[in-house]
Amino acid sequence: MWQDFCIYINPADIVPDFILFFGFFDDLSVLTYIIKKLNKELEKYDKWKNSRY
Repeated sequence: MWQDFCIYINPADIVPDFILFFGFFDDLSVLTYIIKKLNKELEKYDKWKNSRY
């Protein structure tokens, strides 16, 4: 999971940010991916935690 955050923070983007709209679109797509992945992990954790009781 931490690798995903490193990709987001890394200043060497696929498309540089100075290119209007497209520069921020790749950042937004990576951030969306991270949020979806985190949500799935939290759902797994919640399911595991609730199954213990």
